[in-house]
Amino acid sequence: MKINPWAFGGLFLLISGIWMWNNFELPKFYPFERVGKVEAIVFQSKLVVPRLPGFGAGGFDQIVNFVYEIDEVIYISKYRAHKTGQFQITGDSLLVTYSKNDPQRTDPIIYYHNVSSKKRWANFSKSFLHTKPNGYKALDLKENIFTYEDYAQYGERLIKTTGTYIIEDNIIKLSPLIYYQNRKVGDSLIEEPKPINTDEEKIFLSNFIINPNGSIIEVNTNLIFDITGKK
Repeated sequence: MKINPWAFGGLFLLISGIWMWNNFELPKFYPFERVGKVEAIVFQSKLVVPRLPGFGAGGFDQIVNFVYEIDEVIYISKYRAHKTGQFQITGDSLLVTYSKNDPQRTDPIIYYHNVSSKKRWANFSKSFLHTKPNGYKALDLKENIFTYEDYAQYGERLIKTTGTYIIEDNIIKLSPLIYYQNRKVGDSLIEEPKPINTDEEKIFLSNFIINPNGSIIEVNTNLIFDITGKK
């Protein structure tokens, strides 16, 4: 049988075209793999240089980190956005397809912006700070996501956690989902988010009372956090 070398060339170009169209990423799932869908929430995003110059939206890609829960287990995943419509900010939501065999393998399919497109780059954000003799405590609220930090002297981190919150009757109630762990890469320390699932990982945070002047009180310590940022 005579083999036409041009056929292989055409197939190679087709596969290469699909690969480039998918921003140089392999398919997320195997054929006939069992998948499910779950809602997720974005807790962190940052702009990065695209894999090839000119392929990103406005010259950049975006790495988006999100958290979701399946059968009472919390997972963290991320994706690389190379189109403006896929760009997300803290507090945005996603509808995610995940593998039934490996729920950490995900593919976002619908992107929800929780504020209007005209205002989403200046979304709701408040920061509170309490300075103590040997460090500080901070609470940041961005849309429906919080980050709480407790640092001791010389930058030693006691607690850093992220999760969701609600405000009821001027009370801020925090539900931690993630804690942060430092990981050494070469000579640098990388802050790595970890899901909270085991009893050893669970973090119990106080509620906060909102004062009329905008400051907040940590109920279990009576410490006052002054507001430092407002939008």
